[in-house]
Amino acid sequence: MEDLKAFVSKVSLLGLSSLLASISPLVLLPFLTNNLSIVNYGVFVQFTTTMAILPAITILGLPYTFVRYMSATKDHKTIQESFYSITFMIGLVNLALAFVLFIFAGPLSKFLFDSNIAVAIILPVTIFFTAFIMLSYDIFRTFRRNNLYSFFITAQAYLTVFIVALFVTQGYGILGAIIGILITQIIVFVIMFSMVVKMIGFSFPKFHNIWQYLNFGIPTIPSNLSTFILDASDRYIIGYLIGLPAVGFYSGGFLLGSLISVLLSPFFTILLPILARYHAERDVGNIRRYLNHSIKLFLVVAIPATFILTVLSKNLLLVLSTPEIASQGYLITPIVAVGGIFYGLYGIVTQIIVLENKTKLTGNIWIIAAIINLILAISLGYMYGIIGVALTTLGAYIFAFTLTSYYAFKFIRCNFYYKFIFKAMTASIIITLMLIFIDPHGLIYILLSMLGSFIIYLLIMLVLRGIRMYEINFFLDILREPTKLE
Repeated sequence: MEDLKAFVSKVSLLGLSSLLASISPLVLLPFLTNNLSIVNYGVFVQFTTTMAILPAITILGLPYTFVRYMSATKDHKTIQESFYSITFMIGLVNLALAFVLFIFAGPLSKFLFDSNIAVAIILPVTIFFTAFIMLSYDIFRTFRRNNLYSFFITAQAYLTVFIVALFVTQGYGILGAIIGILITQIIVFVIMFSMVVKMIGFSFPKFHNIWQYLNFGIPTIPSNLSTFILDASDRYIIGYLIGLPAVGFYSGGFLLGSLISVLLSPFFTILLPILARYHAERDVGNIRRYLNHSIKLFLVVAIPATFILTVLSKNLLLVLSTPEIASQGYLITPIVAVGGIFYGLYGIVTQIIVLENKTKLTGNIWIIAAIINLILAISLGYMYGIIGVALTTLGAYIFAFTLTSYYAFKFIRCNFYYKFIFKAMTASIIITLMLIFIDPHGLIYILLSMLGSFIIYLLIMLVLRGIRMYEINFFLDILREPTKLE
């Protein structure tokens, strides 16, 4: 029971920090939309999307590999050797990428950034620092430094909000916003990477197992990049077919809907190090137990959150952005949110594939999903605009979840709690009808309505016996007596 209590406590801590980090773009949104043109806001979105997707490719899946192989390792020299071999490879690849992006800054600026050459020049520098920040986060994951992970993910998000908001409100425009991101990345990189080096110590790399790591890591790129691939391809297609203003419309609704995907983050962060230890001990029972608890914990929040965000999307966007963005963006929110549920379930189930070292399988699944998404997004985007593009992304998530579950369950079968899902949806429909009747306006009223509706949802679930009182008491005990996390 104590190990489960520790697990739920860690999930709660990381869930809170991930949620705070994920809403930071919404905090920043009014500063951007009120101080930038819709075209320049589209440029900002394209920059941040590209800044996320390229380093996630150029790290070659190696930080994720470090988590998989070093979580159960006690040999300090092996850890040092692995870390510095991986660091050198990541640095080399990202320097090569930076060189290429500098050479093609002109064409890149025309394709993505409305011919803003300065933005295109800053991009490769930002990507370089982002790659090492991503590596540092996975080092914290490996050694279960969850407090540090939680602190930095929140601190980085709101330092970005503060510096970018400061620059744009002082009249520095889109260039000021991009420079603000770069400054944040440099600060966070220096602090985090210094802490990692101090934690591990220094040694020169010998690249003993680098080919094994690459063989494991490279196939994970499509899976680890799944949300970035689909999100980025959607925005690039929208920008090309419809124009940069449409990217801004799409992004407003996407930001709200993607909050559901964020609920996966604590499970993605915590599960692999725990499951890798049990897998090394061949303890299938505990692996299944953690997977089942993760699925139910995710769904108990994700299902009502999807309904709440759907019904309040337009009102939230009216508060956080402009009427122009709200008038179209709110249609995207429910589609992205439902996709987030399937992506969250996929993210939990796919841990089985990773444990069995079948990463090429998930890589192939996401390559197929990305190709299908690209073809359909171009077709449906041309015919139905941003809604058509969003629907193709939802289809890609469903495809990846279904196929991954089929193969994963050949090794270990999970429980999806179908009766619980029916009860959760029934309770969610009831609170949705209440929110439609109330129709809250204004940020404080909306937030209070969201909180109140979730409390009512829990009460309805108790009546329906979808959750039991001992489960709520179990969680309250954790809040009253937090389990030591380090």
